[in-house]
Amino acid sequence: QAMAKHSAELYNAEVARRAAESSIGREGAHYIDFLLTHIIQLSDGSTYGAEAFVFGSYEKYNNNSGGTMGDRRTPQTFSYFSWVSSGRCRMIVDIQGVDDLYTDPVVHFLPSHESGSFKTADSPVNLGIRGFALFLWSHRYNEIDRLLQLPIFVLSRSEQEARPPEACTIQDLHQGLGLQTSTRDTATRKAETVSLASVRDIDLRATSFASE
Repeated sequence: QAMAKHSAELYNAEVARRAAESSIGREGAHYIDFLLTHIIQLSDGSTYGAEAFVFGSYEKYNNNSGGTMGDRRTPQTFSYFSWVSSGRCRMIVDIQGVDDLYTDPVVHFLPSHESGSFKTADSPVNLGIRGFALFLWSHRYNEIDRLLQLPIFVLSRSEQEARPPEACTIQDLHQGLGLQTSTRDTATRKAETVSLASVRDIDLRATSFASE
């Protein structure tokens, strides 16, 4: 979570900078933060992970396999920002918490699964490039992405043809990409809906990246 908190600080700074330069303000972008976790060791030698208790309604905004919950834009833009700002080698997903105070994220990163210097930090929920692909397939470019001048990720022709309907389950999304579910996230095994119709500003030009 320390890595996620650092990315959140970069995100907040970029939102503030772009909003100051813009005549339209923050475009609905919220500042965000992550709780810090602590390791507590008791006198008997046992250890526990702990974090502060947060009052409020706990919500989940996306998961580690392309699923989005609700129509909040800030959490989705943050996940996309974390990928772009890391040189497209790391993405923070599984965004959840109370309002915009988040906790317990998942970090997709390269190299993935038992490779390179990240081996000891790897875990089954890091889907690496597969996780990137699942998020990017369901993400829809929005006003906050535009405010931060993030590049538009444009799908290939085959990905466009495999696009899900306006209401689609996570299982349908995986099948559209020809993937088997490879995650311990139990939420992906439920028929959660990916709402696409209500999200504006999608761009599907036949190029890999384009900037506004």
